[in-house]
Amino acid sequence: MCIERLPPSNFMGSTGNFTTDVPVEIPDIDADYDIDDESDDEYNLIDESSEWNDYLWMENEQEFEQEEIRRLEEEELANQCMEDMSEMLLLDEITQVEVEQHKESLSALAQKSNLNPFAEEFFPSDAVLTSATTHSYIIYLVLFHTLSNKKKN
Repeated sequence: MCIERLPPSNFMGSTGNFTTDVPVEIPDIDADYDIDDESDDEYNLIDESSEWNDYLWMENEQEFEQEEIRRLEEEELANQCMEDMSEMLLLDEITQVEVEQHKESLSALAQKSNLNPFAEEFFPSDAVLTSATTHSYIIYLVLFHTLSNKKKN
């Protein structure tokens, strides 16, 4: 590059005539420019690879599909496990509530009962126990032990 001075010029402006003497750089036509071929190749490689990056998955399409299917199956399995866990927790809570309600109803029944908890136990000697009498007998024993435990406390 060489720097040349342009001859002074006259400009007409709105304020009047004036002259300038401005140095201007003018490139030499015969100047040797260094061209870095490697940088151009790298740019072209990057440019080409960026164009094809979106399509590289198509090279192994079957593997890609298998990976996606495996990923989706794992997500579905994880979701199913979470649903099952939440369902089990809900069932546990419901069962606990039902047990508490059953205990409360038994204690309320025992308090309203007209049975004598201090009476001797009745054991039928000749009669065959049917399921209804067995069930009644079990309820009686539960009530008896419940009332006995309450009086001890």
